[in-house]
Amino acid sequence: SSGINAEYGAIKKENQQSAGFAEEAINFIIPLCQMFPRNFGWQEEGPKDSRFLQDTIWLELDVQDKELLLRCNKRGEKILAAGNERKSGDNSVYIVMIQFMLHDLKKELKNYPETANFDWIITRSMFETSALPKVWKKDLNDSPNEIWVPSTFLKGVYEDGGVERVVTVIGEGFNTLQMDPSLVKPNRGKFFPGCRADDYVFLTVSKSEERKGYDHLLDAFIAEFSQEDAVCLAFRCNGLSKKIQQNKNIIGKANYKLFLRNSNKVPRVATVARVPEPEYSSLLGSANVFVLATHGEGWGRTIVDSMAVAVPVIVPLWGGVTEYLTPNISIPIIVKETEKVPKSFSLAIKKNLDQHHWAKIEVDEVRKSLRWAYDHPVEARQVGLRGQEAVWEKWTRESVALSAADRFTEIAKMIQAERAKDSNSEQGNS
Repeated sequence: SSGINAEYGAIKKENQQSAGFAEEAINFIIPLCQMFPRNFGWQEEGPKDSRFLQDTIWLELDVQDKELLLRCNKRGEKILAAGNERKSGDNSVYIVMIQFMLHDLKKELKNYPETANFDWIITRSMFETSALPKVWKKDLNDSPNEIWVPSTFLKGVYEDGGVERVVTVIGEGFNTLQMDPSLVKPNRGKFFPGCRADDYVFLTVSKSEERKGYDHLLDAFIAEFSQEDAVCLAFRCNGLSKKIQQNKNIIGKANYKLFLRNSNKVPRVATVARVPEPEYSSLLGSANVFVLATHGEGWGRTIVDSMAVAVPVIVPLWGGVTEYLTPNISIPIIVKETEKVPKSFSLAIKKNLDQHHWAKIEVDEVRKSLRWAYDHPVEARQVGLRGQEAVWEKWTRESVALSAADRFTEIAKMIQAERAKDSNSEQGNS
């Protein structure tokens, strides 16, 4: 509609450590493929034996999304070729985006030599602490023209960390097909077999890493409730059981023996099996509350997904989540101060470890939030409904794609204006 002729090419950065990166990329790419049926495409970086088109996530995608992604993938090949060849008279603006750059962007771009002639390079990036990894600074200033981060909080982190390139805030959108409330089919017996039918269920879905704060959550839950309470904490957390057996410090020492012995004093804690993607929204919708006692999030996909199906969320209001969460649409865990991040968190922070902080999670504050939700189920439900309205209004993947499209258009206009200026200057000198 703008009359700008621009070609947009996205490269999905496959990260073998987590399927979350692939899912986030998919929800970003799909609406743009719909919005620009002729001039947006995507390609994939990564070993051929670990490609997205061959993995479990692809198999569980909606048929409509699969067909669209395949067409868009073929279009990506043509855009890369056209941008590389740049035939005479081609005045298109070629933009390439790298999804979730983690490190060494120059090396990643070498896998796509076709992008060397593109007019503008964007990388999407995020981190979960209060500082930019020092090792990223030079790379971010040397390689891309622009960095997209999902929150205003991270924009400040990157700019304060010395990033001199343009830093633009473009959030993340949730999958509107998958999280359609009409498709949610609560089934506690199926999803939470370790809980009782009348239990008030707190659900957490995360990785079993220190940043996610599951140790504080376990400790708070065990301290606040007992077997006599009609309450259950359902954990969908990879490797949790093994970690508990290997590390007695995973939860507070005072509660560790009680937890392992399954004493009558300990409330029900149940592990949850992985469910197929089509059942993911029903898993979330089967819980009374979603809780994540996280030290920090770049965005927090499972939080937004829970809100999309009207499940109230208990989350610390610190970091990337502040882009979409407020006390009115959440049950906040109060954060009184931050603390230094342990060096074990990431190799990327070693060179400026002292600058990295995240939210200090206090067990007493987690207990207060859990107790409030349990004692006020009607009010908690209202929080969930307000949260649902908020994310459907602003954070659908289609809404985020509109923000991305607006920025693409701004970039194209800027580049075409520069071309016109250069052309007029050359004519004036001739």
